[in-house]
Amino acid sequence: MNYNKEALLQLSLEEKIALVGDLWDSIEETSKQQLIAQPQREFIERRLSDDITNPEGAIDWDMLRNKYPI
Repeated sequence: MNYNKEALLQLSLEEKIALVGDLWDSIEETSKQQLIAQPQREFIERRLSDDITNPEGAIDWDMLRNKYPI
C-alpha cells in the first residue's frame, strides 16, 4: 500500500468526506464482484425471479421453523 498519510490528513473536511465516499464506493463495487461467484449470483437471481412471479410458492418462515425445530 503506497499513499502519503500526512498529505491525506492535510485535506479539508470536504475533501476527506469526498475521499471516504470514493473509497467506500470502490470497496462496495469490489466486494460485489468478489463475494458472490457468478453461478451463485445466477442462482440467487433465479430464486428471486421465481419468488416474484410466484410468491405463493414460498413457505412461511414460521411454518418452516415449526415443522423443523432446531
